[in-house]
Amino acid sequence: MGAWAAGISVGVELVLLGVFLGLRMDSLAAALGCGIPGLALIVLCGAFYVRVRDRVPRAGRPVSHRGPGGLRQALSFVGFIVFAFVAIFALTAKPDTWHDSSRLLMLAMSLGSVIGLMVAAIVVPATIMGRARESLRSKAMNDPGFRALLEQDFATWRDPVGSASYGPL
Repeated sequence: MGAWAAGISVGVELVLLGVFLGLRMDSLAAALGCGIPGLALIVLCGAFYVRVRDRVPRAGRPVSHRGPGGLRQALSFVGFIVFAFVAIFALTAKPDTWHDSSRLLMLAMSLGSVIGLMVAAIVVPATIMGRARESLRSKAMNDPGFRALLEQDFATWRDPVGSASYGPL
């Protein structure tokens, strides 16, 4: 689910970037160049997000994850990366950049795009993964159909390790 939510977020980022570029360059082509792929990504990932939302996760398949596992870790990671980008931009910009408003606007747009992509690719999936167990239990308590799916899965589930509790929960 986190990957589809990240895809939706990247699509929103592309649409916003297209709008900003279209306004900045007074060109409809720039807006459409980013906006159409962004809308396609939103629709495609949204359809898959809705499709997997009501499925029981497969507990038997091991999942490897090397990113942040929650919102706090993701924000710390993204904050460090943004700080690095700000430092790089500040140290490599020419002195006349700070006096030219159009160059500052482009610099701010570049930084905003980096922040938006970091939020879409790192913060959104980490937030979903950090709350996965809680949201799964909440859905099981509030949705009788989903609860029946979990009970059916529990009836056939076998512990691969020997001492683990039931998989998705």
